[in-house]
Amino acid sequence: MTWTDIAIAPLGPLYFGDGRPLTAGETDYGEGRFPPSPRTAQGIVRTALLRSVPDLFLGRGADRDRITDLVGPPDALPDDWQLVGPWLARWHTEDETGVEEIEPWLALPRYVVAGAREKTLGVVTAISLAEQTEETRAGMRWDVGEIEHAPLVDSRARAAPGYIGPDGLRALLGGKCPGADQIRTGLPDFVAQETRIGLRVEPEREVADEGMLYTLGYRRFADNSGLGIRFRGRLHQEVDPGALTRGTTSIGGKSRVARLLSVRSWSAAFAAALEPSHLPAEPEDEDRFWLWTTTSVPLEQPWAPQFAVPSLGDATLKIVTAVVGQAESIGGFTLAEDRSLGSALHVPAGSAWLVEVRGGRPDERGALLRTLHNAFPFRSDPALSAMGFGHTLVSRMPDRWS
Repeated sequence: MTWTDIAIAPLGPLYFGDGRPLTAGETDYGEGRFPPSPRTAQGIVRTALLRSVPDLFLGRGADRDRITDLVGPPDALPDDWQLVGPWLARWHTEDETGVEEIEPWLALPRYVVAGAREKTLGVVTAISLAEQTEETRAGMRWDVGEIEHAPLVDSRARAAPGYIGPDGLRALLGGKCPGADQIRTGLPDFVAQETRIGLRVEPEREVADEGMLYTLGYRRFADNSGLGIRFRGRLHQEVDPGALTRGTTSIGGKSRVARLLSVRSWSAAFAAALEPSHLPAEPEDEDRFWLWTTTSVPLEQPWAPQFAVPSLGDATLKIVTAVVGQAESIGGFTLAEDRSLGSALHVPAGSAWLVEVRGGRPDERGALLRTLHNAFPFRSDPALSAMGFGHTLVSRMPDRWS
């Protein structure tokens, strides 16, 4: 099966709730979750396919069995479906049939720290929080050969601390220093923060409720930008596959409108980054690499995650240390059944683990290492992995950066 690559171009600002209570008059500000979780992507895909079926009713009282037959149950996708993303992205050209040269910007892996005004870059080693100084936080150079065996947590922010562009991504995967124009410590240039104030309305009287103000942090995409996702899977004969890359969809709070477009080509740098060509075919025994996530992932033990394929032949994987972000609660809701799908703690995109490959033959170590790149390697709920949670890339150990 081939991939269907989809660009989502919002026509207005977007807000994605983060699962925390937001009560008008009591909560000053709702930051929301950004980028949205993979649950948003799977919802867009399934809704677009369902809307392509003639005379299918999707409101309350809909035929749940038929919907499940078409796109799977609310808490799982059909067996052979796989989604990747969503990623923030911009593209160079756009017309009615799709976009070309799409450039995803991924969450900056947390072992990379951008210094003041993004003019310096540093590589995080396992320095404990108590040992950090203003110099290390400012992006001074670390000796990446001295790795301690203590975990490090980045507690400075809930969301990803920054983003990296496709050219910088390719350099980073090869252990090189990305260009400063490829690193953003805040949002990428094509996304802007937009604060909006609202007033709660009494549903019975349909009038404004005095004093019940709330403020939300929306994000607005520039022209020729939005979200990029990948989809692969066999479709039911009643659905129209073309529905994934044309027309409009609803996304985010208050069901904002966005266009669905076909991705005709990825940027050359990003397409190359998805391939494992930068990884050695026969790594040395006890060679180390950085494994990091491009989407959030549910892990019960973030410091010592379990791999779906922990060994190959006599070669094994060892987690040396972790640089993960603060866990966030992600859940879901099914309108068809009017119930919550439950919540679980996830570590955010950009969380990283220093992995050591050891034992076995050199070719076994190389093959085992490649199972981690552009993959879903963690032992997790298969239904969540199919939705896109826990997608990872592998970087070579960085050279010394100044």
